[in-house]
Amino acid sequence: MKIVLIAPYQGMVHEALEVCRAYGEQVEILTGRMGQGVELARKSVLEDAGVLISRGGTFLSIAEEIAIPAVEVAVTPYDVLRALLKARDLGTKFAIVGFENVIGSVKEWSALLNVPVFPVVIEQTDTGKEIAAKVQEVIHQEQVDCILGDASVIDIVQDMGIRGVLIESGKASIWAAIQEAKRILLARVAQCDAHATFRGRFDQAAQGLMRQKKSPDGHEAVHTFADLWGQSSRMQRLKQTAKQFALTDSSVLIVGETGTGKEVIAQSIHNGSSRSNSPFVAVNCAALPEQLLESELFGYEDGAFTGARRGGKAGLFEQADGGTIFLDEIGEAPLHVQRRLLRVLEERRVMRIGGEHVIPIDVRVIAATNKPLWSSVTEGAFRQDLFFRLDVLRINTVALRDIPEDIPVIFEGLLQQIWYQRKGVGTPPRTIPDINCMLRAYSWPGNVRELRNMVEYLIATLTTSVVNREAVADWFDNRSLACSHEYATSAKCEGHQTQRRYAGSLAKVQRQLIVDTLHECQGDVQRTADMLGISRTTLWRKMKQWNLG
Repeated sequence: MKIVLIAPYQGMVHEALEVCRAYGEQVEILTGRMGQGVELARKSVLEDAGVLISRGGTFLSIAEEIAIPAVEVAVTPYDVLRALLKARDLGTKFAIVGFENVIGSVKEWSALLNVPVFPVVIEQTDTGKEIAAKVQEVIHQEQVDCILGDASVIDIVQDMGIRGVLIESGKASIWAAIQEAKRILLARVAQCDAHATFRGRFDQAAQGLMRQKKSPDGHEAVHTFADLWGQSSRMQRLKQTAKQFALTDSSVLIVGETGTGKEVIAQSIHNGSSRSNSPFVAVNCAALPEQLLESELFGYEDGAFTGARRGGKAGLFEQADGGTIFLDEIGEAPLHVQRRLLRVLEERRVMRIGGEHVIPIDVRVIAATNKPLWSSVTEGAFRQDLFFRLDVLRINTVALRDIPEDIPVIFEGLLQQIWYQRKGVGTPPRTIPDINCMLRAYSWPGNVRELRNMVEYLIATLTTSVVNREAVADWFDNRSLACSHEYATSAKCEGHQTQRRYAGSLAKVQRQLIVDTLHECQGDVQRTADMLGISRTTLWRKMKQWNLG
Protein backbone atom coordinates (compact mmCIF):
# COMPACT_ATOMS: atom_id res chain seq x y z
CA MET A 1 0.00 0.00 0.00
CA LYS A 2 1.07 3.57 -0.62
CA ILE A 3 0.23 7.14 0.34
CA VAL A 4 -1.15 9.38 -2.41
CA LEU A 5 -1.38 13.16 -2.10
CA ILE A 6 -3.85 14.81 -4.48
CA ALA A 7 -2.96 18.49 -4.77
CA PRO A 8 -5.70 20.87 -5.98
CA TYR A 9 -3.16 23.38 -7.35
CA GLN A 10 0.34 23.23 -8.82
CA GLY A 11 2.03 25.24 -6.08
CA MET A 12 1.10 22.57 -3.55
CA VAL A 13 2.86 19.97 -5.71
CA HIS A 14 6.08 21.97 -5.46
CA GLU A 15 5.78 22.38 -1.68
CA ALA A 16 5.01 18.67 -1.20
CA LEU A 17 8.01 17.65 -3.31
CA GLU A 18 10.23 19.92 -1.20
CA VAL A 19 8.92 18.32 2.01
CA CYS A 20 9.41 14.80 0.67
CA ARG A 21 12.93 15.59 -0.53
CA ALA A 22 13.91 17.27 2.75
CA TYR A 23 12.67 14.47 5.00
CA GLY A 24 12.98 11.43 2.75
CA GLU A 25 9.23 10.75 2.57
CA GLN A 26 7.83 8.43 -0.07
CA VAL A 27 4.54 9.84 -1.29
CA GLU A 28 2.93 9.75 -4.73
CA ILE A 29 1.83 13.25 -5.72
CA LEU A 30 -0.96 13.93 -8.25
CA THR A 31 -2.69 17.13 -9.34
CA GLY A 32 -6.47 17.51 -9.57
CA ARG A 33 -9.28 19.39 -7.87
CA MET A 34 -12.85 18.57 -6.93
CA GLY A 35 -14.32 16.04 -9.41
CA GLN A 36 -11.02 15.45 -11.15
CA GLY A 37 -9.40 14.88 -7.76
CA VAL A 38 -12.06 12.29 -6.87
CA GLU A 39 -11.41 10.40 -10.13
CA LEU A 40 -7.68 10.37 -9.42
CA ALA A 41 -8.45 9.06 -5.94
CA ARG A 42 -10.54 6.20 -7.39
CA LYS A 43 -7.74 5.28 -9.77
CA SER A 44 -5.20 5.40 -6.93
CA VAL A 45 -7.27 2.97 -4.86
CA LEU A 46 -7.14 0.50 -7.73
CA GLU A 47 -3.35 1.00 -7.80
CA ASP A 48 -2.96 0.01 -4.13
CA ALA A 49 -3.31 3.38 -2.37
CA GLY A 50 -3.81 2.88 1.37
CA VAL A 51 -4.31 6.49 2.48
CA LEU A 52 -5.20 9.64 0.53
CA ILE A 53 -4.20 13.24 1.33
CA SER A 54 -5.82 16.42 0.00
CA ARG A 55 -7.21 19.75 1.18
CA GLY A 56 -10.24 22.04 1.08
CA GLY A 57 -13.23 21.08 -1.03
CA THR A 58 -11.25 18.39 -2.84
CA PHE A 59 -10.55 16.67 0.49
CA LEU A 60 -14.23 16.86 1.49
CA SER A 61 -15.30 15.31 -1.81
CA ILE A 62 -12.71 12.53 -1.56
CA ALA A 63 -13.58 11.79 2.07
CA GLU A 64 -17.27 11.48 1.15
CA GLU A 65 -16.95 9.36 -1.99
CA ILE A 66 -13.84 7.18 -1.47
CA ALA A 67 -13.87 4.27 0.95
CA ILE A 68 -10.27 4.34 2.16
CA PRO A 69 -9.02 6.81 4.83
CA ALA A 70 -8.31 10.40 3.79
CA VAL A 71 -6.22 12.97 5.64
CA GLU A 72 -6.76 16.72 5.33
CA VAL A 73 -3.96 19.22 4.81
CA ALA A 74 -5.22 21.81 7.26
CA VAL A 75 -5.30 25.47 6.30
CA THR A 76 -3.65 27.16 9.28
CA PRO A 77 -3.97 30.77 10.42
CA TYR A 78 -0.42 31.26 9.17
CA ASP A 79 -1.52 30.23 5.67
CA VAL A 80 -4.33 32.79 5.81
CA LEU A 81 -1.94 35.42 7.11
CA ARG A 82 0.48 34.83 4.21
CA ALA A 83 -2.38 35.26 1.76
CA LEU A 84 -3.44 38.49 3.48
CA LEU A 85 0.10 39.83 3.21
CA LYS A 86 0.07 39.08 -0.54
CA ALA A 87 -3.29 40.83 -0.87
CA ARG A 88 -2.33 43.97 1.04
CA ASP A 89 -1.43 45.88 -2.14
CA LEU A 90 -4.77 45.02 -3.76
CA GLY A 91 -7.10 46.83 -1.39
CA THR A 92 -8.20 47.51 2.16
CA LYS A 93 -11.19 45.14 2.58
CA PHE A 94 -11.05 41.41 1.97
CA ALA A 95 -13.35 38.42 1.90
CA ILE A 96 -12.27 34.83 2.47
CA VAL A 97 -14.46 32.40 0.58
CA GLY A 98 -14.26 28.72 1.42
CA PHE A 99 -15.58 25.68 3.21
CA GLU A 100 -15.99 25.79 6.97
CA ASN A 101 -12.91 23.59 7.41
CA VAL A 102 -10.82 26.29 5.69
CA ILE A 103 -12.07 29.58 7.20
CA GLY A 104 -13.21 28.56 10.68
CA SER A 105 -10.80 30.88 12.55
CA VAL A 106 -10.94 33.92 10.28
CA LYS A 107 -12.87 36.14 12.70
CA GLU A 108 -10.25 35.73 15.41
CA TRP A 109 -7.39 36.54 13.05
CA SER A 110 -9.25 39.50 11.56
CA ALA A 111 -9.68 41.04 15.01
CA LEU A 112 -6.04 40.45 15.89
CA LEU A 113 -4.72 42.04 12.69
CA ASN A 114 -7.17 44.94 12.83
CA VAL A 115 -7.93 44.31 9.14
CA PRO A 116 -11.49 44.02 7.76
CA VAL A 117 -11.89 40.41 6.60
CA PHE A 118 -15.34 38.96 5.85
CA PRO A 119 -15.79 35.16 5.86
CA VAL A 120 -18.07 33.63 3.23
CA VAL A 121 -18.90 29.97 3.86
CA ILE A 122 -19.69 27.77 0.88
CA GLU A 123 -21.12 24.24 0.86
CA GLN A 124 -20.12 21.15 -1.07
CA THR A 125 -23.42 21.27 -2.90
CA ASP A 126 -22.91 24.85 -4.12
CA THR A 127 -22.52 25.20 -7.87
CA GLY A 128 -20.16 27.62 -9.52
CA LYS A 129 -23.04 30.03 -10.10
CA GLU A 130 -24.08 29.86 -6.45
CA ILE A 131 -20.52 30.57 -5.30
CA ALA A 132 -20.32 33.49 -7.74
CA ALA A 133 -23.59 34.85 -6.34
CA LYS A 134 -22.19 34.73 -2.78
CA VAL A 135 -19.08 36.56 -3.96
CA GLN A 136 -21.16 39.24 -5.67
CA GLU A 137 -23.24 39.66 -2.51
CA VAL A 138 -20.26 40.25 -0.20
CA ILE A 139 -18.70 42.67 -2.70
CA HIS A 140 -21.95 44.62 -2.92
CA GLN A 141 -22.67 44.68 0.83
CA GLU A 142 -19.17 45.18 2.23
CA GLN A 143 -17.37 46.92 -0.67
CA VAL A 144 -14.72 44.18 -0.71
CA ASP A 145 -11.64 44.81 -2.89
CA CYS A 146 -10.12 41.33 -3.06
CA ILE A 147 -11.19 37.69 -2.56
CA LEU A 148 -9.06 35.06 -0.82
CA GLY A 149 -9.84 31.38 -1.28
CA ASP A 150 -8.81 27.97 -2.54
CA ALA A 151 -8.01 27.10 -6.15
CA SER A 152 -11.64 26.51 -7.19
CA VAL A 153 -12.80 29.79 -5.69
CA ILE A 154 -9.98 31.76 -7.31
CA ASP A 155 -10.88 30.27 -10.73
CA ILE A 156 -14.46 31.49 -10.27
CA VAL A 157 -13.60 35.02 -9.12
CA GLN A 158 -11.02 35.52 -11.86
CA ASP A 159 -13.62 34.52 -14.46
CA MET A 160 -15.77 37.26 -12.91
CA GLY A 161 -13.00 39.80 -13.40
CA ILE A 162 -12.42 40.14 -9.64
CA ARG A 163 -9.01 40.18 -8.00
CA GLY A 164 -8.21 37.05 -6.02
CA VAL A 165 -5.36 35.60 -3.95
CA LEU A 166 -4.90 31.85 -3.45
CA ILE A 167 -4.60 30.61 0.14
CA GLU A 168 -1.71 28.17 -0.12
CA SER A 169 -0.80 25.48 2.39
CA GLY A 170 2.63 25.73 3.95
CA LYS A 171 5.22 22.97 4.30
CA ALA A 172 4.38 22.47 7.99
CA SER A 173 0.76 21.56 7.21
CA ILE A 174 1.79 19.20 4.41
CA TRP A 175 4.35 17.49 6.64
CA ALA A 176 1.80 17.05 9.46
CA ALA A 177 -0.68 15.48 7.03
CA ILE A 178 1.97 13.07 5.72
CA GLN A 179 2.83 12.00 9.27
CA GLU A 180 -0.84 11.35 10.06
CA ALA A 181 -1.19 9.38 6.83
CA LYS A 182 1.83 7.26 7.73
CA ARG A 183 0.34 6.40 11.12
CA ILE A 184 -2.96 5.40 9.52
CA LEU A 185 -1.19 3.33 6.89
CA LEU A 186 0.86 1.46 9.48
CA ALA A 187 -2.30 0.74 11.46
CA ARG A 188 -4.03 -0.64 8.36
CA VAL A 189 -1.05 -2.85 7.57
CA ALA A 190 -0.99 -4.16 11.14
CA GLN A 191 -4.68 -5.01 10.93
CA CYS A 192 -3.99 -7.04 7.82
CA ASP A 193 -1.11 -8.83 9.57
CA ALA A 194 1.13 -7.77 6.71
CA HIS A 195 3.65 -5.73 8.65
CA ALA A 196 6.52 -8.08 7.86
CA THR A 197 6.22 -7.43 4.14
CA PHE A 198 5.13 -3.81 4.35
CA ARG A 199 8.50 -2.11 3.89
CA GLY A 200 9.38 -3.92 0.69
CA ARG A 201 5.95 -3.34 -0.85
CA PHE A 202 5.90 0.31 0.21
CA ASP A 203 9.30 1.02 -1.31
CA GLN A 204 8.18 -0.72 -4.57
CA ALA A 205 4.87 1.63 -4.69
CA ALA A 206 7.24 4.65 -4.43
CA GLN A 207 9.69 3.42 -7.13
CA GLY A 208 10.63 6.18 -9.55
CA LEU A 209 8.78 8.91 -7.65
CA MET A 210 11.78 10.35 -5.84
CA ARG A 211 15.30 10.53 -7.21
CA GLN A 212 17.71 8.66 -4.98
CA LYS A 213 21.01 10.53 -5.16
CA LYS A 214 22.96 7.62 -3.67
CA SER A 215 25.96 5.56 -4.58
CA PRO A 216 26.22 1.87 -3.64
CA ASP A 217 28.16 3.05 -0.57
CA GLY A 218 25.37 5.34 0.60
CA HIS A 219 26.95 8.72 -0.25
CA GLU A 220 24.29 11.28 -1.04
CA ALA A 221 23.43 14.98 -0.97
CA VAL A 222 20.14 15.84 0.72
CA HIS A 223 20.24 19.65 0.66
CA THR A 224 19.09 21.87 -2.21
CA PHE A 225 19.02 25.63 -2.82
CA ALA A 226 15.60 25.67 -1.10
CA ASP A 227 17.45 24.99 2.17
CA LEU A 228 19.41 28.25 1.89
CA TRP A 229 16.91 30.33 3.85
CA GLY A 230 16.93 34.11 4.02
CA GLN A 231 15.53 36.93 1.91
CA SER A 232 18.24 39.57 2.43
CA SER A 233 20.07 40.89 -0.61
CA ARG A 234 23.32 39.25 0.53
CA MET A 235 21.71 35.82 0.86
CA GLN A 236 19.97 36.19 -2.48
CA ARG A 237 23.26 37.09 -4.16
CA LEU A 238 24.99 34.13 -2.52
CA LYS A 239 22.27 31.76 -3.68
CA GLN A 240 22.36 33.16 -7.23
CA THR A 241 26.14 32.79 -7.38
CA ALA A 242 25.94 29.19 -6.16
CA LYS A 243 23.28 28.40 -8.78
CA GLN A 244 25.55 29.78 -11.52
CA PHE A 245 28.49 27.72 -10.23
CA ALA A 246 26.29 24.60 -10.31
CA LEU A 247 26.06 24.95 -14.09
CA THR A 248 29.84 24.58 -14.47
CA ASP A 249 32.21 21.72 -13.66
CA SER A 250 35.07 23.79 -12.19
CA SER A 251 36.47 23.46 -8.68
CA VAL A 252 34.78 25.56 -6.00
CA LEU A 253 36.27 26.97 -2.79
CA ILE A 254 33.76 27.91 -0.08
CA VAL A 255 35.16 30.26 2.55
CA GLY A 256 33.36 31.19 5.74
CA GLU A 257 33.04 30.95 9.49
CA THR A 258 32.02 27.79 11.29
CA GLY A 259 28.28 27.21 11.14
CA THR A 260 27.55 29.31 8.05
CA GLY A 261 26.29 26.38 5.98
CA LYS A 262 29.29 25.52 3.83
CA GLU A 263 28.25 21.89 3.35
CA VAL A 264 24.65 22.91 2.64
CA ILE A 265 25.99 25.12 -0.16
CA ALA A 266 28.20 22.31 -1.46
CA GLN A 267 25.31 19.82 -1.51
CA SER A 268 23.06 22.38 -3.20
CA ILE A 269 25.62 22.96 -5.94
CA HIS A 270 25.90 19.20 -6.47
CA ASN A 271 22.13 18.74 -6.61
CA GLY A 272 21.82 21.65 -9.02
CA SER A 273 24.45 20.25 -11.36
CA SER A 274 24.50 17.63 -14.10
CA ARG A 275 26.12 15.28 -11.54
CA SER A 276 23.05 15.26 -9.28
CA ASN A 277 22.28 11.58 -9.87
CA SER A 278 25.83 10.55 -8.97
CA PRO A 279 27.52 10.26 -5.55
CA PHE A 280 28.24 13.19 -3.24
CA VAL A 281 31.13 12.18 -0.98
CA ALA A 282 32.06 14.40 1.98
CA VAL A 283 35.19 14.15 4.15
CA ASN A 284 36.34 16.40 6.99
CA CYS A 285 40.10 16.77 6.60
CA ALA A 286 40.49 17.87 10.23
CA ALA A 287 38.53 14.99 11.73
CA LEU A 288 40.81 12.13 10.65
CA PRO A 289 44.38 11.35 11.74
CA GLU A 290 47.00 12.13 9.10
CA GLN A 291 47.68 8.55 7.97
CA LEU A 292 44.03 7.55 8.03
CA LEU A 293 43.06 10.61 5.95
CA GLU A 294 45.46 9.58 3.19
CA SER A 295 44.17 6.00 3.04
CA GLU A 296 40.54 7.16 3.14
CA LEU A 297 41.01 9.62 0.28
CA PHE A 298 43.12 7.50 -2.05
CA GLY A 299 42.42 3.92 -0.93
CA TYR A 300 44.96 1.14 -0.50
CA GLU A 301 45.90 -2.27 -1.85
CA ASP A 302 45.96 -5.58 0.01
CA GLY A 303 48.88 -5.66 2.46
CA ALA A 304 49.79 -1.98 1.98
CA PHE A 305 50.27 -1.54 5.73
CA THR A 306 49.65 -3.33 9.01
CA GLY A 307 45.92 -3.66 9.60
CA ALA A 308 44.98 -3.07 5.96
CA ARG A 309 41.74 -4.75 4.93
CA ARG A 310 42.18 -7.95 2.98
CA GLY A 311 41.63 -7.25 -0.69
CA GLY A 312 42.30 -3.54 -0.24
CA LYS A 313 39.83 -0.68 -0.27
CA ALA A 314 38.66 1.92 -2.75
CA GLY A 315 39.32 5.50 -1.64
CA LEU A 316 36.75 8.30 -1.47
CA PHE A 317 37.89 9.73 -4.80
CA GLU A 318 37.09 6.40 -6.46
CA GLN A 319 33.74 6.25 -4.67
CA ALA A 320 32.91 9.76 -5.90
CA ASP A 321 33.58 8.86 -9.54
CA GLY A 322 31.05 10.63 -11.76
CA GLY A 323 29.95 12.86 -8.89
CA THR A 324 31.33 15.36 -6.39
CA ILE A 325 33.83 15.13 -3.52
CA PHE A 326 33.53 17.72 -0.74
CA LEU A 327 36.77 18.39 1.14
CA ASP A 328 35.75 20.22 4.31
CA GLU A 329 38.37 22.09 6.35
CA ILE A 330 40.86 21.63 3.53
CA GLY A 331 43.33 23.95 5.29
CA GLU A 332 43.95 21.22 7.88
CA ALA A 333 45.20 18.66 5.34
CA PRO A 334 48.88 17.68 5.89
CA LEU A 335 51.41 18.79 3.26
CA HIS A 336 52.08 15.30 1.91
CA VAL A 337 48.32 14.74 1.46
CA GLN A 338 48.13 18.13 -0.29
CA ARG A 339 50.82 16.94 -2.70
CA ARG A 340 48.77 13.86 -3.63
CA LEU A 341 45.61 15.96 -3.92
CA LEU A 342 47.34 18.26 -6.38
CA ARG A 343 48.35 15.32 -8.57
CA VAL A 344 44.80 13.96 -8.57
CA LEU A 345 43.41 17.37 -9.58
CA GLU A 346 45.98 17.79 -12.34
CA GLU A 347 45.86 14.29 -13.80
CA ARG A 348 42.32 13.19 -12.90
CA ARG A 349 43.81 9.85 -11.89
CA VAL A 350 44.40 8.26 -8.50
CA MET A 351 46.82 5.58 -7.28
CA ARG A 352 45.99 3.59 -4.16
CA ILE A 353 48.54 3.34 -1.34
CA GLY A 354 50.76 0.36 -2.11
CA GLY A 355 49.39 0.16 -5.63
CA GLU A 356 51.13 0.18 -9.00
CA HIS A 357 48.29 1.12 -11.33
CA VAL A 358 46.58 4.46 -11.82
CA ILE A 359 42.78 4.62 -11.84
CA PRO A 360 41.08 7.30 -14.02
CA ILE A 361 38.36 9.26 -12.21
CA ASP A 362 35.79 11.90 -13.15
CA VAL A 363 35.21 13.93 -10.00
CA ARG A 364 34.25 17.53 -9.30
CA VAL A 365 36.01 18.98 -6.23
CA ILE A 366 34.35 21.39 -3.82
CA ALA A 367 36.54 22.45 -0.90
CA ALA A 368 35.73 24.53 2.18
CA THR A 369 37.71 26.35 4.84
CA ASN A 370 36.95 28.45 7.88
CA LYS A 371 40.40 30.05 7.98
CA PRO A 372 42.20 32.52 5.64
CA LEU A 373 43.78 29.97 3.32
CA TRP A 374 46.13 32.45 1.64
CA SER A 375 47.66 33.22 5.03
CA SER A 376 48.43 29.51 5.34
CA VAL A 377 50.11 29.69 1.93
CA THR A 378 52.34 32.60 2.96
CA GLU A 379 53.22 30.75 6.18
CA GLY A 380 54.18 27.62 4.24
CA ALA A 381 51.40 25.50 5.74
CA PHE A 382 49.45 25.18 2.49
CA ARG A 383 50.72 24.61 -1.04
CA GLN A 384 50.35 27.62 -3.32
CA ASP A 385 49.83 25.48 -6.43
CA LEU A 386 47.04 23.52 -4.72
CA PHE A 387 45.43 26.77 -3.55
CA PHE A 388 45.12 28.04 -7.12
CA ARG A 389 43.83 24.64 -8.26
CA LEU A 390 41.01 24.87 -5.73
CA ASP A 391 40.32 28.61 -5.84
CA VAL A 392 38.80 28.66 -9.32
CA LEU A 393 35.27 29.64 -8.26
CA ARG A 394 34.92 31.12 -4.79
CA ILE A 395 31.90 31.61 -2.54
CA ASN A 396 32.19 33.66 0.64
CA THR A 397 29.48 32.66 3.10
CA VAL A 398 27.65 35.22 5.23
CA ALA A 399 27.90 35.36 9.02
CA LEU A 400 24.55 35.47 10.80
CA ARG A 401 25.39 38.76 12.54
CA ASP A 402 25.73 40.42 9.12
CA ILE A 403 22.18 39.53 8.05
CA PRO A 404 20.08 40.29 11.17
CA GLU A 405 16.96 40.70 9.05
CA ASP A 406 17.20 37.01 8.06
CA ILE A 407 17.59 35.64 11.59
CA PRO A 408 13.82 35.41 12.38
CA VAL A 409 13.23 33.67 9.02
CA ILE A 410 15.99 31.12 9.65
CA PHE A 411 14.82 30.63 13.23
CA GLU A 412 11.28 29.86 12.06
CA GLY A 413 12.55 27.44 9.42
CA LEU A 414 14.71 25.59 11.96
CA LEU A 415 11.82 25.46 14.42
CA GLN A 416 9.57 23.76 11.85
CA GLN A 417 12.29 21.40 10.62
CA ILE A 418 13.62 20.27 14.00
CA TRP A 419 10.15 19.93 15.53
CA TYR A 420 9.09 17.40 12.91
CA GLN A 421 12.44 15.61 13.01
CA ARG A 422 12.23 15.21 16.79
CA LYS A 423 8.49 14.94 17.39
CA GLY A 424 6.95 13.90 14.08
CA VAL A 425 3.48 14.77 15.35
CA GLY A 426 1.40 17.77 16.35
CA THR A 427 1.82 21.44 15.51
CA PRO A 428 5.14 23.21 16.14
CA PRO A 429 5.18 25.99 18.75
CA ARG A 430 4.29 29.39 17.40
CA THR A 431 6.57 32.38 17.85
CA ILE A 432 5.66 35.92 18.84
CA PRO A 433 7.21 38.99 17.13
CA ASP A 434 8.65 40.20 20.47
CA ILE A 435 11.51 37.67 20.28
CA ASN A 436 12.84 38.96 16.95
CA CYS A 437 14.68 41.91 18.47
CA MET A 438 16.40 39.56 20.92
CA LEU A 439 17.50 37.25 18.11
CA ARG A 440 18.79 40.11 15.96
CA ALA A 441 20.69 41.78 18.82
CA TYR A 442 22.94 38.78 19.54
CA SER A 443 26.16 38.33 17.51
CA TRP A 444 25.82 34.51 17.04
CA PRO A 445 29.51 33.50 17.05
CA GLY A 446 28.44 29.96 16.13
CA ASN A 447 26.18 31.24 13.33
CA VAL A 448 23.38 28.94 12.11
CA ARG A 449 24.82 26.00 14.03
CA GLU A 450 24.44 27.98 17.27
CA LEU A 451 20.94 29.11 16.28
CA ARG A 452 20.06 25.45 15.68
CA ASN A 453 21.32 24.66 19.19
CA MET A 454 18.95 27.29 20.57
CA VAL A 455 15.99 25.76 18.72
CA GLU A 456 16.93 22.28 19.98
CA TYR A 457 17.02 23.66 23.54
CA LEU A 458 13.68 25.44 23.20
CA ILE A 459 11.91 22.37 21.81
CA ALA A 460 13.32 20.27 24.65
CA THR A 461 12.35 22.70 27.43
CA LEU A 462 9.13 24.40 26.28
CA THR A 463 6.12 23.72 28.48
CA THR A 464 3.71 25.80 26.38
CA SER A 465 2.87 26.05 22.67
CA VAL A 466 4.44 29.53 22.38
CA VAL A 467 8.06 30.65 22.01
CA ASN A 468 8.05 33.95 23.91
CA ARG A 469 10.63 36.39 25.31
CA GLU A 470 10.93 34.43 28.55
CA ALA A 471 11.80 31.19 26.72
CA VAL A 472 14.46 32.91 24.60
CA ALA A 473 15.89 34.73 27.63
CA ASP A 474 16.11 31.39 29.43
CA TRP A 475 18.33 30.05 26.65
CA PHE A 476 20.67 33.03 26.90
CA ASP A 477 20.77 32.77 30.71
CA ASN A 478 21.78 29.09 30.56
CA ARG A 479 24.52 29.47 27.96
CA SER A 480 28.16 28.99 28.86
CA LEU A 481 29.62 31.56 26.43
CA ALA A 482 30.81 34.74 28.09
CA CYS A 483 29.03 36.89 25.51
CA SER A 484 25.63 35.38 26.21
CA HIS A 485 24.17 38.54 27.76
CA GLU A 486 25.27 41.00 25.10
CA TYR A 487 21.78 40.97 23.60
CA ALA A 488 20.17 42.36 26.75
CA THR A 489 20.49 46.14 26.38
CA SER A 490 19.45 46.46 22.75
CA ALA A 491 16.83 43.74 23.12
CA LYS A 492 15.12 45.58 25.95
CA CYS A 493 15.26 48.80 23.97
CA GLU A 494 13.74 47.24 20.87
CA GLY A 495 11.36 45.12 22.91
CA HIS A 496 9.37 48.22 23.78
CA GLN A 497 8.96 48.99 20.08
CA THR A 498 7.88 45.49 19.11
CA GLN A 499 5.04 45.61 21.64
CA ARG A 500 3.47 48.60 19.88
CA ARG A 501 0.13 47.67 18.28
CA TYR A 502 -0.47 49.26 14.92
CA ALA A 503 -3.93 50.66 14.38
CA GLY A 504 -5.85 52.31 11.56
CA SER A 505 -6.38 51.38 7.93
CA LEU A 506 -4.10 48.92 6.17
CA ALA A 507 -2.51 51.81 4.24
CA LYS A 508 -1.75 53.67 7.48
CA VAL A 509 -0.32 50.51 9.03
CA GLN A 510 1.91 50.02 5.97
CA ARG A 511 3.13 53.62 6.11
CA GLN A 512 3.93 53.49 9.82
CA LEU A 513 5.70 50.13 9.47
CA ILE A 514 7.89 51.51 6.66
CA VAL A 515 8.67 54.67 8.68
CA ASP A 516 9.64 52.61 11.75
CA THR A 517 11.79 50.21 9.76
CA LEU A 518 13.55 53.04 7.89
CA HIS A 519 14.32 54.59 11.26
CA GLU A 520 15.61 51.28 12.63
CA CYS A 521 17.83 50.83 9.55
CA GLN A 522 19.07 54.45 9.75
CA GLY A 523 17.65 55.26 6.34
CA ASP A 524 19.30 52.32 4.54
CA VAL A 525 16.74 51.64 1.80
CA GLN A 526 18.09 48.24 0.74
CA ARG A 527 18.25 46.91 4.31
CA THR A 528 14.76 48.29 4.99
CA ALA A 529 13.40 46.48 1.93
CA ASP A 530 15.12 43.26 3.04
CA MET A 531 13.63 43.48 6.55
CA LEU A 532 10.15 44.17 5.17
CA GLY A 533 10.43 41.33 2.65
CA ILE A 534 9.70 43.56 -0.37
CA SER A 535 11.75 44.65 -3.35
CA ARG A 536 13.71 47.91 -3.37
CA THR A 537 11.53 49.14 -6.25
CA THR A 538 8.32 48.53 -4.27
CA LEU A 539 9.77 50.38 -1.27
CA TRP A 540 10.76 53.37 -3.40
CA ARG A 541 7.25 53.46 -4.87
CA LYS A 542 5.68 53.44 -1.41
CA MET A 543 8.06 56.12 -0.15
CA LYS A 544 7.23 58.34 -3.11
CA GLN A 545 3.49 57.71 -2.63
CA TRP A 546 3.67 58.86 1.00
CA ASN A 547 6.38 61.54 0.55
CA LEU A 548 8.87 59.71 2.75
CA GLY A 549 11.94 61.17 1.05
